[in-house]
Amino acid sequence: MKNFSLLEALGFEPKLQKMTAKQFRSIVLQEISLLHEKKDPPPEKDSKLKLTGDAGQDLETAFAAGPEGVRAFMDAQGKDPEVVEILSKAAPPHDGAESDDKIAIDGPSPTSVQDLAPTQQFIDLMQSVSFPLGSAKVLDSAISSKTSGAPGAISVSGGAVLDGHHRWSGVYAIAPDGAISAKNFQFPGGVKEKLAAAQMAVAAVNKSGTHPSKGGGASTDIIGKSKDEIVSMIDANKGKQTDEKAPGALLNDEMIKSIADGNYKTITAWANLTGEEEFVPLEKSASGFSNDPIRKGIAEKVGENLAALPSPLSGAPKSREDMPQLDHESIGGSKGLAAIEKGLPAGEFNVLPPFTKESKVSADNLIIERWQQLAGLLQE
Repeated sequence: MKNFSLLEALGFEPKLQKMTAKQFRSIVLQEISLLHEKKDPPPEKDSKLKLTGDAGQDLETAFAAGPEGVRAFMDAQGKDPEVVEILSKAAPPHDGAESDDKIAIDGPSPTSVQDLAPTQQFIDLMQSVSFPLGSAKVLDSAISSKTSGAPGAISVSGGAVLDGHHRWSGVYAIAPDGAISAKNFQFPGGVKEKLAAAQMAVAAVNKSGTHPSKGGGASTDIIGKSKDEIVSMIDANKGKQTDEKAPGALLNDEMIKSIADGNYKTITAWANLTGEEEFVPLEKSASGFSNDPIRKGIAEKVGENLAALPSPLSGAPKSREDMPQLDHESIGGSKGLAAIEKGLPAGEFNVLPPFTKESKVSADNLIIERWQQLAGLLQE
């Protein structure tokens, strides 16, 4: 039996109103808008990264924000299982790209320190020079070899230092024409993208809930400092054990006396000394090295070299805390770095966009697509 409306039962014919394409389109757009509002509530206004809750999309957002964005995102999400899975699965079935995450690593090989530039805004003088300025033997070796005696290689990408700034600046302080052992990570893009990819690689091997980071005070920062400023920093720290692993206190008496005794003619020539300078004990060394020619010659040579350090490259983060720590103790130190160096060339880690294939079509998306087809939106 046919159901009748009240109007039909009373004998009235219902009027059919013809809807224009414009009116129909307006209704469709309104419905689509309502669906989006229900599905994707706007992110909080105070959120630094505009996140959606979709791990793949949010990783792309973090990457686009540079190393700062990656660190902030990794700290915020902890070890979200979905994020961990994405970072550790870079094969095409997962992220939809054939070989974008196979990052070649060249070296290690000697690299001219002049061909490199920093990507962080802070370099600590004490971490740079405590070793060579803690022993005449170590300083003599650094001058003669024109390289670092520290084991291992620093990490670079093209001409950008990724990790190992203090070893690089340590060589620069003694021999600006020297070289340092470096591994060259072939990350694509500019400095910002290279650092973001390096941060993703760190996150891929990180087993802890906090992304590794390292801060640094500004009291002995040498970036942008003049020769005189650097000499003053050395003067303020002479006689101090500025690095517990260094062979001795900074410009200690034993070191300076052996130079005064003529045992290190290489140092004498390098520091522009005559060899006739007398030994002055630390307790009598005046401010500014005014009566201490050997320490003054060494300090001025180091100050001159470090004052010529290149400025941080464009795209470098403002804070040292946002720099990738490829061998941080929280990821296992050298073992963590080894895992990164093994996984990147093999394409084991998902460190570059796209991080996932296009998301699966949801029920809401199907409804939206159907509305669009009916309204002819895709053709207009």
